[in-house]
Amino acid sequence: MKINPQNLVRMFFNFYGINLLRDFKNRDGMIYYSSKSNRIDIIAELVTDEFYNEIYQALFYSCIRESRHFPSEMDYECTMFDDKKYFYFASDIRSLVKTEENYKRQYIPFCEVLAKYGVTIYDIHTMFSSGLWHSDYGGKLWADACFMLLQLPKTHRDKVIWIDRVLDLYHNNGPLLDKTEFSILFSDDWECIGNDGNYYSALDFRAKASLKELKDQCSSKVKNIIVANARIFPEALTIN
Repeated sequence: MKINPQNLVRMFFNFYGINLLRDFKNRDGMIYYSSKSNRIDIIAELVTDEFYNEIYQALFYSCIRESRHFPSEMDYECTMFDDKKYFYFASDIRSLVKTEENYKRQYIPFCEVLAKYGVTIYDIHTMFSSGLWHSDYGGKLWADACFMLLQLPKTHRDKVIWIDRVLDLYHNNGPLLDKTEFSILFSDDWECIGNDGNYYSALDFRAKASLKELKDQCSSKVKNIIVANARIFPEALTIN
């Protein structure tokens, strides 16, 4: 499946835009329980679930992809994983990465390799936690990323927090998802103009922008919901 990075940017802004409006509604106790108010919750859950699924697959791809460096990028022979299955596993992942660098297309093939050798995400987490890695590979930062894969957010709020944390993860040389199509969020491939006239990456723009600014980066469907509610509660546009 071909991934359009621009669609990921829209999903990113839809996620933050609708959830800012939802948080405002719940935090400030809006006495406004019409169909428009209920629609905020429904759309927020749909948008969040969609974005969560994409980020989970990209995070999964990134962590499994990094494990291909086992054991060549470790300081010395790793006796923790003497079982040959880990060597064969890493070799298969290296072969897959050479043929395709697309987190959606590689999701099922990566899962199949995990199942083939009986390797789990917990195993990969333990591998990265071993402390034997060269500075540019594996190690604690990748172990932290695997830990997020082991979390299972159950509520809407849990998913929002999970997404926030994953987007804030870094590996040894940059943003953790920068080897996927999500790199567009961190780069100048998509720039937003702030009120100060400066250009910002999507992620930096989100960090400083109010809902008034964010809405113009959202899809028309989400933007219309924000605008409709802002007519009744204009102060909602000031939150960030």
